[in-house]
Amino acid sequence: MKKLRAHRSNYVFTSNLNIAEMRQKRNLVEFLLNAEKSFEISTVRWNMLANVAIVLRGRNFSNCDPGNKPFIQGRDLRVAKIQIEKLARKGISAVDPRLPRTRFGDILLQKLGDSPAAYLVSEAEAGIPISETVFLIRMKALDHRYCQFLTEFLNSEPGRQHVTGTIRAAVVKTQSLQHLNKLTIPRLSEEGIEVLLDACAREGAAKEILAKATASKQSLFGRVCASASENNSNL
Repeated sequence: MKKLRAHRSNYVFTSNLNIAEMRQKRNLVEFLLNAEKSFEISTVRWNMLANVAIVLRGRNFSNCDPGNKPFIQGRDLRVAKIQIEKLARKGISAVDPRLPRTRFGDILLQKLGDSPAAYLVSEAEAGIPISETVFLIRMKALDHRYCQFLTEFLNSEPGRQHVTGTIRAAVVKTQSLQHLNKLTIPRLSEEGIEVLLDACAREGAAKEILAKATASKQSLFGRVCASASENNSNL
C-alpha cells in the first residue's frame, strides 16, 4: 500500500452523492458499484492519531489473583458483539485510577498480528479493564459516527495494511504505543462517512441472510440424509 506522507492534505473518497437515491438501491452489489462510481478524489485531512486521540495500553493481569472481574483481551475483539459473560476474569481492583477502562465510543485495537481487529465500545461495555494485548483509542472530541467509520476503516483490508505496513517483525507483527501515536488516520466529509457506513450496514445484513440460508441448507440436507435409513428399511 502506498505510504501517505502528508497529514493535512492527501487523497480520499468524497462527495457528489445522492444518499437518498443510493439508499433506495436494494441490491448490495448495485449499491456498491454506484457508490464507487460516485466517489471523487478530493483533499481531506489526514491527522496524526496523537493529535486527535489519546492512546492507552492495557495492563498485564497474569499475576492477579482469581476473581470475578471481567477484562478484555485482544482475542475478544474479532466479534460483532462482545459477550461480557464469556470474558476471562481476575481479582482486579475496582478502584485503581491507573487502570485503563473502556468508555462509550472508545476504539479497541488488537496488539498482535498481521490483521489486528478493531472494536467500537458500546454503552453496555463501558467500564471494563483492558489487558496488555489491547490498545485503547479515545478520541479527544467524541463523534460517534466518525468513530464508527474509523473502526470500519481499521477493520478493512486497506486499513489493516495501513496500520501494520511499516512494522518490521521477524515472526509476529506487534503494535506499539509509539507506532500508533504516529499513525495517520483519515477524516472524510460527513456525506462520505454516511455512504461508507451504509455500505457496511448492507454488508452486515447480507452476511446475516447468508448465515441463515447456509443453516437452512444444512438442515435440509440433514433431513435428506435422515431419510436414507427409512429408505434402506424398505429395500
